[in-house]
Amino acid sequence: METSNPSTETSISPEQGPGEAPRREFLTKVMAVSLGTAVSVGPLVVGSYVALDPLRKKSVGATPFLPVTSLEALPPDGLPHLFRVVSTLTDAWTRYPKIPIGAIYLRRTKENPEKVEAIHPTCPHLGCFVNARGDGTFHCPCHDSDFQTDGSIRNPQSPSPRGLDRLETRIEDGKVLVQFMNFEPGVKEPKPIL
Repeated sequence: METSNPSTETSISPEQGPGEAPRREFLTKVMAVSLGTAVSVGPLVVGSYVALDPLRKKSVGATPFLPVTSLEALPPDGLPHLFRVVSTLTDAWTRYPKIPIGAIYLRRTKENPEKVEAIHPTCPHLGCFVNARGDGTFHCPCHDSDFQTDGSIRNPQSPSPRGLDRLETRIEDGKVLVQFMNFEPGVKEPKPIL
């Protein structure tokens, strides 16, 4: 003798057919999943946009002028003096304040003490660091390139394809600002590395 358990039986109302109850449950589940997906996609898209935003930003425009030293700290003796170039760097998500990004030779003369010249300290041959001699000329220890005080090639047999790279300067509020950039070595014309 079999007994039926009334709680496990599907009851069918007179208005619905035998397949309507499972169909209604299926549609309810599909609607719940669709609504849950729609509600979670919005924050996911916005969160992804915010997280990846630094990667899509590119720096545009000219290289900024960076303060290097005060005009008072640069003697008007016509000789090049080496200074560190410091800047704030920002990568995708991190900001690094006051990081050394390079060096620069600065000089001013007695004839025109308000004018400052900036010369990049790397040799255009292969990118070695050049030394300033006591007479104001430059020498590259890697392959014996020689340069005048103004950065032009001193020795015609020098392996450097061009003179030392010069950078734009300006003076504001007693500070020397330099438009600092690095240049590609081994080419005849100066080509900034971006």
